Amino acid sequence: MPGLYVHIPFCASACPYCDFAFVVGRDAQADRYRSAVITELDARASDIEGPLDTVYFGGGTPSTVPPTQLSDIIRLAEEAVGFSDDVEITVEANPNDYEHFSALHDLGVNRLSLGIQSIHLSTLVALGRSHTPDDARRSVQIARDAGFTNLNVDAIFGGPKQTVEQWEADLQELIALEPDHVSIYGLTIEPRTPFERQRAAGTLAVADEDEQAAMYDIALSLTSTAGLDQYEISNYAKPGMESRHNLACWRGDTYLGVGMSAHSYEGHARAWNVRNMNRYLERIETGESPEEGREVITDETRNLEQLMLGLRTRDGVDRAVFRVADTAYRLLSQNLIETHGDRLRLTRSGKPLADLVSEQLARDL
Repeated sequence: MPGLYVHIPFCASACPYCDFAFVVGRDAQADRYRSAVITELDARASDIEGPLDTVYFGGGTPSTVPPTQLSDIIRLAEEAVGFSDDVEITVEANPNDYEHFSALHDLGVNRLSLGIQSIHLSTLVALGRSHTPDDARRSVQIARDAGFTNLNVDAIFGGPKQTVEQWEADLQELIALEPDHVSIYGLTIEPRTPFERQRAAGTLAVADEDEQAAMYDIALSLTSTAGLDQYEISNYAKPGMESRHNLACWRGDTYLGVGMSAHSYEGHARAWNVRNMNRYLERIETGESPEEGREVITDETRNLEQLMLGLRTRDGVDRAVFRVADTAYRLLSQNLIETHGDRLRLTRSGKPLADLVSEQLARDL
C-alpha cells in the first residue's frame, strides 16, 4: 500500500550539520503554509490509490507548530485517500516540544520520532541542538505518558570533539531510555552547511574514518545486546517495531510527497517540489504546480536503486538479479557479503562499506 510524506519546514533554530529544506523564525507563516499543503494534497489525492499505509510528517521539525496545524492535513488525507486499518502516522519531534505530545497522540499520531541525537551536554552544544540532556530524558517519559507505544530516537556519532568512549557512554544512556526503535547516523559534512565552512577554515574537529568505524561497531554491539535488531544500516528496532514508512521506501513502494522540497515516487517516475518556501507558496496560491523536477525511472535505474537500497537492509538482494557472479564471489571471499538462502546480504564487516560494495556489485547487474 502507498504512503504519504508531508514536509513541515519550520525549525526553532538551525543545526549546523543540516542540509534539509527548513526555515527559522517564520512561524507566522505556518497557517499560510498549512493551507498551501492542504491545497496541494487535495489536488493530488487522485494521483495515488489508497488506502494509505503510512503517513510521515518530516522536516524541518513538525512538532514546532501547534498540533492543530497537522490535524487538518491528517483529516484530509483520511477523507481524500483513506487509511488502512492500522495506518502508521509518524511525526518527527524535538525533545523540548514535549508539551505537544499528548495533543499529537489525540490526533491519531501513533509513532513519535524524537531528534535526541545525544544525551550529553557537550555533544548537544557542539551539534547546535536547542534541548538539554534533561529535556531528552523527560521527553521519552512524557511521550510514554501520552500513550505512545511506538517511539524512535535519533542519535548521531562522530560529532565535533566526540571520542569513541564518549559515544559509547552516550549510546548506553540512550538505549537505557528503552526506545522501541533507534536511528543511528554517522555525522556527514554536507555541502553549503556551517559545518562545511568550519571544516574548510580548519576549525572543525570531527571523528576520522577509523574512529567512525569504531563508533559504528559499538552501535552494532550495544543495540544487539539490548534486543534492537538491525534491519537497515542505520536503523534498529525491537521485533515488529520497524518503521513501515522506511521499509516501504526501501522496497520501492509508491508514495506521495506534499510540501516544499517533498519527493514523490510513482514506480515509473520520481518528482520533487520546489525547495524555496516563498516559491512554493506562490505557486500553490496562483494555481501552479509546485513540481520543480521529474525523472523517468528506467529499468536499469530501478535495478540499481533496488540493489543499493536492498543491500542496506537485513533481507539483502536476490542473487538472481546478477548476470554474472564474479564480483559477488570476490566479495564473499573477502567476507563483505554472505548468502542467506537465495539472498545476498552484507556481513558485519561489509556494513560500514555498504556504498562501496553496492558500487562493485552494480557492475554485474
